Amino acid sequence: EIESFDHETWFVFYHGDMSDHLSVTIDVYDVMGRQVSSIHQETDTVVSVVPPIHWDGSFLKPGLYVYRFTVTDSKGKTASMSQRMLKQ
Repeated sequence: EIESFDHETWFVFYHGDMSDHLSVTIDVYDVMGRQVSSIHQETDTVVSVVPPIHWDGSFLKPGLYVYRFTVTDSKGKTASMSQRMLKQ
């Protein structure tokens, strides 16, 4: 399923690591594979969800994009996932 947004969206990531500190990076790419945005956030968490991260994509033209969500815990363990999204 492709997520859609108008001009902004919130990224939410669930994880199984109860680490006290997470480094989160969200990279957004256009259909040609060019990086159009990058967000980096450090967060402390004791629950299985990263606090929602707001992203303003109003500068993008309507179309299909791919984002890669990468999380690294305080022990250096990294996990990532990619998803498509459609700007309307």
